[in-house]
Amino acid sequence: MECSGKASLAKKSFYLNFMSSCDIYRRDKNEHDFMGAKGCTPVLRIGKNDLACVKAMAEGAHKNDVKDRACFSVALDFAVCQKKFEVAQFILDQFPHVDPTITVFENSVLDSAIASGAPDKLITSLVLRAVKKKKGVDFKNGKGDTLLHTAVANGRADAVEILVKAEADIGVVDAKGQNPLFLSCMAKDSSCLDAIIESIGLRVDVNQLNDLEYGKIRLIYSDTLEELLKCGEYNAARQLMSKSQGFILNTCKTGDIKSTVLEVATKMKAPLDVINRLQMLGADPKLSIRLAEKLGFLNITETLLKPTTYANNVEALTQFFGHGSIPGNSMG
Repeated sequence: MECSGKASLAKKSFYLNFMSSCDIYRRDKNEHDFMGAKGCTPVLRIGKNDLACVKAMAEGAHKNDVKDRACFSVALDFAVCQKKFEVAQFILDQFPHVDPTITVFENSVLDSAIASGAPDKLITSLVLRAVKKKKGVDFKNGKGDTLLHTAVANGRADAVEILVKAEADIGVVDAKGQNPLFLSCMAKDSSCLDAIIESIGLRVDVNQLNDLEYGKIRLIYSDTLEELLKCGEYNAARQLMSKSQGFILNTCKTGDIKSTVLEVATKMKAPLDVINRLQMLGADPKLSIRLAEKLGFLNITETLLKPTTYANNVEALTQFFGHGSIPGNSMG
């Protein structure tokens, strides 16, 4: 996703062609021409690493002029792709109307910032600008990915944390029908999954989630578990259940995890420990028992018929999941 290779050349061509139509002419306090020479644009100067000139152009530009705003919006994207993060931050600070959600060659400025390794400060500033412009952080780029998808795909746990705290939706699916929570479970590194769980856990702990929002998260959680089981990704499912037990168990009761998840696990003949965990997290076993009996899965039937322990027995669950404590659990 980073701006490199042919995509970079195509982008540069686009930038320069666009800039040539931004007929802005500026002088500094000493009346030196910065825009007088043909092709002397912010993009060209960023490319030549003439950052002082870009700053002078930005300071002298008309902040409310539509063409100037458009010119520096594109310059912002180019600066991010070229990893000139200091200049990108400067342009963002100088132009309150610059839009970080504009899409150039499928990626928004924010997508490019995350993929190019921009520092937390710049990403936070870009996110705050997107929220301020009422674009939010759940918009999709040209490939159908949200910013969370981009952050997880690039292993940017820091960006994931910033986005989830800005109320990014972990359940929005991409063009392949996969949500960021699913992708974080499938990643080799669990840092993005940790960031999602911890950020949601913090919002739960300070009561930032109402019942409707909490219910939505549980539904996303169930749907993600179901998809992992359908793919036979049992280790990823174990990881999700283990890491998220804190906020799931806070109000755990039968029915919190959709019964269909347990049915899928039964149909897939999932390992018995996975089936047991699903029961302990509140999945109703009634329909799954009938299904297991119908399919002749005797060992699964026996497991489902065993009495389960829910969140009122925190000690048993803690022991089961192999942790010393259940993070985020407020039940005592």
